[in-house]
Amino acid sequence: MMTGVNNTIKLAYNALTSTNKAIENTARALSTGKRTATAADDAAGLAMSMKISSQIAGVDRAIRNSQDGVSMLQTAEGALNQINSMLQRMRELSIQAANDSLTTQDRNYIQLEIGELRKNIDNVAKNTTFNTKRLLDGSSGASWTSDKVSTKVKISGSLTAIDQFGQKSTVEGNYKIEVRAKPGQAQVLKSGIFTIPEINDGDSENEYTYTINIEDGEDINGATSGNGWKFENGVLNITESGKYHIQGSGSITDNKIVISQGVDAQIRLTDVNINSASGSAFEVNGANVKLFLAGDNILSAGSDESAGLEVQNVDGYTSSLVINSSEGTGSEEGTLTATGTGCGAGIGGACHNSPNWKGSVGEITINGGTIIANAENSGAGIGGGGYYDSYTDEGAHVKITINGGNITAEATGTGAGIGSGGNARGDSSNIDFIKINGGKITATGSGGGAAIGGGLNSNGGNIEISSNAELNLSGWIDTANGATRSIGRGQDGEISGSVTDTATNPEKIITLRDIPEFYNASGVFMLEQPQTINISQGNGQSTSITLHATDTINDVRRKLNDAIAYDLNQALYTDNPNNFVSFITEPDISGLESVANTFIIRSAVAGNAGKLSITSNNQDLLNVLGFNTIQEATENNFTASVYEAHTGKVLAKNIQTDGNSINGIISPNISVEFDHMANVKAMWSDSAKNYVLYSDSQAYETTIHLVDRRTAFQVGQNLGEDFYINIGDMTSSALGIDKINLTSRKSASEAITIIDSAIHKVSLQRSRIGAYQNELEYNTNSLTETSLQLNASESRLTDTDMAREYIEFVKLQILNNAGSSMLSQANQNAQNLVNVLAL
Repeated sequence: MMTGVNNTIKLAYNALTSTNKAIENTARALSTGKRTATAADDAAGLAMSMKISSQIAGVDRAIRNSQDGVSMLQTAEGALNQINSMLQRMRELSIQAANDSLTTQDRNYIQLEIGELRKNIDNVAKNTTFNTKRLLDGSSGASWTSDKVSTKVKISGSLTAIDQFGQKSTVEGNYKIEVRAKPGQAQVLKSGIFTIPEINDGDSENEYTYTINIEDGEDINGATSGNGWKFENGVLNITESGKYHIQGSGSITDNKIVISQGVDAQIRLTDVNINSASGSAFEVNGANVKLFLAGDNILSAGSDESAGLEVQNVDGYTSSLVINSSEGTGSEEGTLTATGTGCGAGIGGACHNSPNWKGSVGEITINGGTIIANAENSGAGIGGGGYYDSYTDEGAHVKITINGGNITAEATGTGAGIGSGGNARGDSSNIDFIKINGGKITATGSGGGAAIGGGLNSNGGNIEISSNAELNLSGWIDTANGATRSIGRGQDGEISGSVTDTATNPEKIITLRDIPEFYNASGVFMLEQPQTINISQGNGQSTSITLHATDTINDVRRKLNDAIAYDLNQALYTDNPNNFVSFITEPDISGLESVANTFIIRSAVAGNAGKLSITSNNQDLLNVLGFNTIQEATENNFTASVYEAHTGKVLAKNIQTDGNSINGIISPNISVEFDHMANVKAMWSDSAKNYVLYSDSQAYETTIHLVDRRTAFQVGQNLGEDFYINIGDMTSSALGIDKINLTSRKSASEAITIIDSAIHKVSLQRSRIGAYQNELEYNTNSLTETSLQLNASESRLTDTDMAREYIEFVKLQILNNAGSSMLSQANQNAQNLVNVLAL
């Protein structure tokens, strides 16, 4: 009986335990919502659900990637919209500038706005970023470096290409470009014709207040003094400013001439022969003298170390001496022989430590005449005196200008032929400048002195020598290189300045104030205030010069020449940078220089890159200058070959290029621009009076290094499911608008087409970006649908059927309650049986 009771209890207990376990599983499914919470629930289903969950996470991340890509592209498009607006404004300004109702000044104002718009375009292109990534400067496609500053790489996209099979390849690496050229032609401009007046400084006999005979010290009336002059104790003293004619018979006299401090005198010498008893024969100390020569004149210093013709600053008074021929036109009429003694100069300073030493040498200008200047010991032929006291520290500061004449200057001691004296120390006998603009020059230095420049131990200073001057030079032997030191420093001196060879025209010294064309119809001089001339070059470079009323024609020539040579960097292409600008005094009817009294302005750079445009805010001044083209520029014709730099593999051989660039050879998205004068040099031709362009036999080479910086979006959950975009360089140089010049009607008209091309590039880039956005949005929609389907599949595998599970849960609860009741009743029956047995 007990066995039956126990079996009943076991059955009830097992049923209740099974029901409780089922309730536990159902409760877990209901509370988690998962049908397969553990592998035991459904091993295969759980594995499949985990794989699908991974796919869902990847797809969701790809959706966010696509959305980030859209945001990035929207940022780029917004910036491109601003660039497009600025280009439209530039086009409007170009159309405006092409209208001849505007003045040059109006166009200059327009050009200023163009310049600011160009800067703003560059700012937008370089500073548009998304998450610190620059979008429009080309770096989102590729980066580059090159071995030459003139080599530029323009990038319109990445270096990665995808073939028909979907395989990706990149062209990053090093590439060598060889260029050969067939030279083109550079532009030549000619100015209007100027009326050059004959210079006459009033040098005619009847204009002189006094005519004084130096031999007896009397004027034509026998007087020994007059207003402004006095002859006393053998010295003719000029004490007041005025015009004086001093004449002799050619016979030697020991008298002398002294110009008092502060005097401005015009003096005509005719057959004067002075061998001074003491000191200098002619003293210009603290005075300003214009000296005209007629006949043969001789000035010889006495024995106390003085100059033949002494010119020195003294007691706060500066001195100047200007020597002319008798007519003052620069022609070689009238002679002067000046001889210094001891360490005095022939013309210039006395000996430094002599009793006559007054201070630094005054300014000396020679425009004409036949001049022979000799110095003994350590004086210069023309310039500074020498000295013996090595502790003297007084500066001569020589200033010498020679514009014409037949000049012979000789130092027989240690001085320079033309320049400073010898034996200088410290700051003594320095050269402020020596300018030789013309004339026939024979100069001899000796004993360590240069022909032109420094004497023994003296500095070289600043020396400019025109190619118009005819030179015959000899100086000390430079033992360092075995050459004759004709120009520059003296022995043991230092070159403290520069030695320049500069062409100078015309022979006559004419200022702009002397030229009638610089006066307007009302007779008002155009240059009462300094005026600015702007010079623009086709490659985008520009500079300016300022004209002053006191500028000579040579000053204008030099300013224009230096601006083109050095500010516009054309000196890089020729070894003769002094012939960019000439002023024509002797026309050559067979060539470019066929019209007298005109400026010729030459470029040494072929094609549009070297075209010069000259403008000014002063329209009247611009009309007077009247520059027009007499030789049109033509482009160089380049042939280029491209190689892989390391392997030598040929990518392209002998291709004709589009200007000075190669496009699409290395990559469809890469354009390489090289020097516009690659393989071309400019040589000056005396016969052609022009720069002749020629090509070196050796090819021009440049090497670039490319690194792929492609922009890619991971738009799928698996390898290879990516999306590449091409965003090019949108800077002004890449768009081709960095060289736009609207200062002339012609260049403004040409700019319209250039800007249209830039607008097209920006519009094309915007359309690409729009296509990229659409593709990313389509991809996002597709991925969203995929995500929904994957979520549904994963739900079917893992999610609980709540209704079914809840019905099961209720059923199990009923069974649990019944089982508990049955187990309790079985336990009660067992207890009753135990109680019966106990009785």
